[in-house]
Amino acid sequence: MKAGYYLRYLELRESKMIRKLLKKDIPEIVRIHKNCIEQCNAKCYSTSQIQEWESDVSEHNILIQLESSSWIVLEIKNKIVGFAQYSLKNEELYQLQIDPNEQGKGYGKMLCEEIFKDFKTNNIKEISLYSTLNAVPFYLSLGFEEVKEIYYPLKKEKMEMIEMKRKI
Repeated sequence: MKAGYYLRYLELRESKMIRKLLKKDIPEIVRIHKNCIEQCNAKCYSTSQIQEWESDVSEHNILIQLESSSWIVLEIKNKIVGFAQYSLKNEELYQLQIDPNEQGKGYGKMLCEEIFKDFKTNNIKEISLYSTLNAVPFYLSLGFEEVKEIYYPLKKEKMEMIEMKRKI
């Protein structure tokens, strides 16, 4: 391992923390999620789809969803850079969002590995998800396989997504 990479690895190992979402994190989660929609998803979806999707992202909606799903955040040097929402009961990853300024650094993979551990601990053999079009290559790189194209309903619009599955 090259010295520079090793030092970065040690620095990251010392400053990285994956933990459960706290209520105080919710404003930052909303900010990251909206930035992902605007900067990443907007490349694959219409303006009306993006606007409708973004209007559903709120502190209130997250508070409601906290009761029925698991949420984890990834902090790097005490700053939240990403989060994930999933359900062991439904064997599904609902969302994985990494701040657009922090993408491409392996943080999404770190969160997925944590989720896979949780699934294994709970004796769950498969995980499914609905991927946005822009995220399909990421999930394929983690061993997910495409199942079928779906049209996910919003209030008025429908969004093309890809149903994916992976053995754990």
